[in-house]
Amino acid sequence: MQRRRSTGLGWLIGNVCLCLWVLSYAVGCPEEKKKDECLISSDCKVDDTFCKAGKCVPLGDVGAACTGDTDCLLRSKQSNRALNCQAGKCTEKCETNFDCNAATQICDRSIGKCIAKDPDAGEINTEQAPGVKEGEDCAAPTARCEQGLSCIQQAEGKNRKKICWKPCAKNSECAAGKVCAAGHCVPSGETCSFNSGGTLDDPCWPGLDCRREAVVEGTCYLPCSQDTDCPTGVSCTEVEPNKKYCKAKGKLAGPDEACGKINNENVGCVDGYGCIPKSAGSSDSVCTKKCTQATDCQDPRFCSGGFCVLGNVGEAKEGASCKNAAGATKQEICAAGLYCLLFQGKDLGLCYKECRADPAVCTAPTQCVTLASANTNVCLKTCKQASDCTAPTSACASVAQGGPTYCLHP
Repeated sequence: MQRRRSTGLGWLIGNVCLCLWVLSYAVGCPEEKKKDECLISSDCKVDDTFCKAGKCVPLGDVGAACTGDTDCLLRSKQSNRALNCQAGKCTEKCETNFDCNAATQICDRSIGKCIAKDPDAGEINTEQAPGVKEGEDCAAPTARCEQGLSCIQQAEGKNRKKICWKPCAKNSECAAGKVCAAGHCVPSGETCSFNSGGTLDDPCWPGLDCRREAVVEGTCYLPCSQDTDCPTGVSCTEVEPNKKYCKAKGKLAGPDEACGKINNENVGCVDGYGCIPKSAGSSDSVCTKKCTQATDCQDPRFCSGGFCVLGNVGEAKEGASCKNAAGATKQEICAAGLYCLLFQGKDLGLCYKECRADPAVCTAPTQCVTLASANTNVCLKTCKQASDCTAPTSACASVAQGGPTYCLHP
């Protein structure tokens, strides 16, 4: 008996699979596209990129080369104004006639481009308000910067501003007092401020850093790696390890000379020296040699907290009175391992055991306490009231405003 040929669903699926196998064998499988290769712009997964000549390339901002509007960002990341391609470059769209060359052009708002003025059309309509000048506020929705300027907004901060600034490629294109940061000439040295939560209220312009120089205030500086990164007359100054800013050095004090705020002028130190208080509790600061190891310092100084400080070659014992002033005798200088903590506003102090290198040197009931103003640590006894302390450290006081209290000299 002859078998009937199946005409059901199984037969249909089998034949479809066979056809697909034959087709794939004939044409082969396409190779997987590399990450930056594309056929159309939707193949590009990185933001602000498009497909050009089979490659995913970034969309252009102001000044970037282009062949059409699709080569440019929709809006400039610098000014947030709409862009199009004009004369082979990504350009901010014009919005008023003041964005164009008044003598020969008018703004075609339908396309956002400056077009040639019809010589028979008469004068350009000048009823609109003139453009905002450099350094003036452009936050109003109708505000437009003068031709050649961009409206720049500060990127963060509660009180951020929008101001018209001139584009630039290097510092030499900027006026005195300004630096070329993030493509625009902006003021350097302005005050910035933080709130109690540590975030910025009054920020810097894009490309500048806010360096905190007080509890809540700081100064806006241009980061740099060498002097050529800074405007003429300004040096690339290291303000802390691995942090350099374009900063006018001003007057510099030498070794053991007074530094800091003097007669309303900031006085820094020559290279290799830092401005630190004579000792904790002292209102005067002097330029002190920096150090990383004991051999960097010479008698009568030793390396403590990164500076060569006095205190390790004298004969004054723990709890004895001491001096840090020049000309102090051995009997007035603390012995090895001790630190001379001065009375407020005086050159006279008391010898305390230093513990920065080894906190274990502090024995009960004392503990190793940081003296931030002196860049060192000393052994102190905690207290709640004066009766917890004994002479010569008979005062119960704090080494930092609002901090814990310890037994100190009165």
